[in-house]
Amino acid sequence: MWTKDQQNAIDIQNKNIIVAASAGSGKTAVLVERVIQKIIKYKIDIDRILVVTFTNAAANELKERLLNAIYLKIEEEPDNYFLKRQISLLSRASITTIDAFCIELVRSNFQVLNIDPNFKICTNTEAAILKNKVMSKILEGEYATSNDDKEAIGLYKILEMFGGKDEKLIETLYNIYTYIQSFPYPFEYLKSSVDKYNIDYTENMLGEARKNAADFGVNVTFLRMDAQNLDFEDERFGLVISRNVLWNLEAPEQAYREWMRVLKKDGTLMNFDGNFYYYVTDEEYGDRTRWEHKHMQGVSANPIDRIGEQLPLARKFRPEWDMSVLKALEPKKLVSEVTNDKILQDGHRLVLNFFVTAVK
Repeated sequence: MWTKDQQNAIDIQNKNIIVAASAGSGKTAVLVERVIQKIIKYKIDIDRILVVTFTNAAANELKERLLNAIYLKIEEEPDNYFLKRQISLLSRASITTIDAFCIELVRSNFQVLNIDPNFKICTNTEAAILKNKVMSKILEGEYATSNDDKEAIGLYKILEMFGGKDEKLIETLYNIYTYIQSFPYPFEYLKSSVDKYNIDYTENMLGEARKNAADFGVNVTFLRMDAQNLDFEDERFGLVISRNVLWNLEAPEQAYREWMRVLKKDGTLMNFDGNFYYYVTDEEYGDRTRWEHKHMQGVSANPIDRIGEQLPLARKFRPEWDMSVLKALEPKKLVSEVTNDKILQDGHRLVLNFFVTAVK
């Protein structure tokens, strides 16, 4: 009935064992038989055995299989009172999920833990509300206590990237928090594995970035590199952030592929960008939607417009284009949000700034 390996898994005692096999190979049947042998050979009551499963459905299935197996043994030994007693004990046996087992353990020892015995487990919705409240209070505290000019400027620059919206910053922090929970020691992992790199194509901009990093006391590795062809191995980073880069690249679609390539599984890509030069290539749209940048006052934009006409993304309406390209790369999650727009007198909407988030 059993293969040699299955019989070994059933019989072996007094040591830890791992049974690894493909689906449908009989792992559950072996586990049931192992429990039955514990009951018959070693006279261990079933409520003294802990069996942990992944889901409630699996726990119920296992109880049903054990009940059937006990009945079969009783048919072979109809006078065995010990076996018959296991039927009544099965209802309170610890065959359950790890969550349910821990809850029961806490309820049974509430006096030792000094907690209310009527505690309840919060739902996902309740947990989300509590997290939002806590994070909002933390941010409010940071805003209130950021007296140091450098610290305050850094905080508000981060907030500006999210269109000045706390909730989007909070969502990003949650994404990072959720990602690191898959590791045994999440915060230790975060501290030890964060590689802070700043990539730019021009030495002048890298020089400015180095100066800013020194002013803020931030330790960053600066590299001159093409954002469309990164010299990093696959799945290097847990987070990739780009701000106002993609719009002026010659191969923006290739850049997205590269950014997703260097992301780890469950890592997050965040691209903050603008619909900057669409007006120079769409005549109908252009007359209505040209806008003046705050740093361009008194400066002729004609030379810049001529450059803008040659950019691929000057012909794409965004973030629709971004969503289409990223969707083809099959991320686990993909969202976009306009952070700065303007409704014109004729009713047309001018999209100025947006950000796109993709989880690999």
